[in-house]
Amino acid sequence: MLVKIKNDFMNGTKNIEKKTKIIIYKDFESGDDISYNDTYKGKGSLEVKGGKIFRINNVPLEENKTYKVSFAIKKDKNISKKRGSNQLIIFNQPRPKGRVYLINGVGMWKPADEKWYFIEKVFTTKDKNINHPLLLMLNKNSTASLWIDELKIEEIIE
Repeated sequence: MLVKIKNDFMNGTKNIEKKTKIIIYKDFESGDDISYNDTYKGKGSLEVKGGKIFRINNVPLEENKTYKVSFAIKKDKNISKKRGSNQLIIFNQPRPKGRVYLINGVGMWKPADEKWYFIEKVFTTKDKNINHPLLLMLNKNSTASLWIDELKIEEIIE
């Protein structure tokens, strides 16, 4: 699979195509908390109800690698507007010095207008910062739902 990465240079933005390897793909076609109404793609999407968290343990990331996370998100109009309440984050399990965030805030600024938005974010892990990574889709401080679909993490092959 090929992915286009935007690199900012002094003279603007240039798209570079790179090969990728899919390491996680969730289409949410079946399972717990699946909604079959108004999906982004396919038959189902994952409903994350207010006050709940969707979680993937031990995301298979490696040190010094570049990845792209992508997914579609839709938020109920009554979802919490409080910063950090509804977002995707990937971080290491706690260490003596606390969590090391690999990526956070993804999807947080998308509007709560009950429309689907597709998000892509590229991030790079650093040396010695991988410790059983955890992916969370948060929906805190609310009783309203959000939905995610087509969640994918790809390693970008240099």
